[in-house]
Amino acid sequence: MRFSFLVYGALLIVVVFRVPAKAQHPANSSMEMAITLIALVEVVLGFLAPRLFSRLPLNPAVSRRASTPGKQWIVRCVTSMSMFLSCILFALVLHFVGARAYFVELLIAVGMLSLILWRPGTPPGSEDGVITHY
Repeated sequence: MRFSFLVYGALLIVVVFRVPAKAQHPANSSMEMAITLIALVEVVLGFLAPRLFSRLPLNPAVSRRASTPGKQWIVRCVTSMSMFLSCILFALVLHFVGARAYFVELLIAVGMLSLILWRPGTPPGSEDGVITHY
């Protein structure tokens, strides 16, 4: 699944470099800064999401559906990767509103590096890296 997120991020980068931005006016610098800040907060939350979700109490409706630790681990991993990918999507938005290339390239680099460097850990119930069942 991680490979799919990386490929999707690479395809978004291709879109940024192949499709020119046709904004009538350059983006407002305060808007550039605000979107960049939101994207960077998303990345930080992506790294913190597994720990934050593991501390939250389960909803009774979720616990009735026999949510296993493995399913919870998968949800935390997908949430983290989605937050990293959203950083690249924010870069795409900045590109199309005519933002400076510095902000676009910064968000692309941070998003891709986060996807590459992030480690989900071993899933619960796995022994020696072999997943039993989920």
